[in-house]
Amino acid sequence: MKCLLCGSHNLIKIASIKLNDLKTLYVMALGLDVNNEFCLDAEFIDLYKCNRCNLEFFNPTIVGGQILYESLQRLPWYYVDSKIEYDIATRFIDKNDNVLEIGCGSGNFFNNIECKKYLGLEFSEKAVEKAKLSGINVVKQDLNNFVCINDESYDVVCFFQTLEHIDNPNLFIKDSLSVLRDGGYLIFSVPSNDGFLRFLKNNIFNLPPHHQTRWSDKTLNKLVDIFNLELISINHERLSVEHFSLYIKSVAEAIFFKNNKYVDNSLLYKILSILIRGLSILFLPVIMLIKKINWNDINGHTVTVVYKKI
Repeated sequence: MKCLLCGSHNLIKIASIKLNDLKTLYVMALGLDVNNEFCLDAEFIDLYKCNRCNLEFFNPTIVGGQILYESLQRLPWYYVDSKIEYDIATRFIDKNDNVLEIGCGSGNFFNNIECKKYLGLEFSEKAVEKAKLSGINVVKQDLNNFVCINDESYDVVCFFQTLEHIDNPNLFIKDSLSVLRDGGYLIFSVPSNDGFLRFLKNNIFNLPPHHQTRWSDKTLNKLVDIFNLELISINHERLSVEHFSLYIKSVAEAIFFKNNKYVDNSLLYKILSILIRGLSILFLPVIMLIKKINWNDINGHTVTVVYKKI
């Protein structure tokens, strides 16, 4: 086995997750039956970290299908019209640029930019239909297939909250760069593994079959050497109001559950997590105030990175 990003065999296993526990968690949290997503004989899914590039990834990789994502799209916050990463990306897009967005959903990013040409790639049929109804140029096509038939170079290639869903990030980034002109910008966002997310247990949105990989700043810096890029900026979202309670929960879990269990369906955990969350909401803001910690200095959910193709 080797790292999905850099190919190194220097790996360490961080945790093992029982497949049945993961299936149960999806039912409990969202009422989703994900049995059909796990078409394998394995009893466990393991989480590994690469000692060379610091990428964390699950093995075996289990990529969610269209049914899973169309179920998640029913959640009101899953596809939003505006994101902080959109604001960052627009700074690097000129009105004369050709822009390719991969995993674009229904094309909300298009409404935030002014460019010469926009094309979105998406595999969800419902999202493509919605984009077309809005007059946005989105097609249902896999990136690898698109690269094979496309001979056009884009000024900006971007993808937001997409890379963590991919089972072969090395190939995905290579394909993205192959349609980007020299001097063009590669811009993408991923959930930050340097923030509170890495401490959260039972976070199904950061587990298979939803997420396959976890990205830290160290990993994002390593892309410079792996793909011969120039790093322009790494931009961390500040802790948002929407994620405040999750942050509180993550701090408490890091203190009181010092183990590597990412999925815990036990009654004891359920009881303790409710108590801890309640107590944390009461006392943690007071502690932070006493220590004079600025909430605006705390990393939030997302990190957005900008590279230039050399």
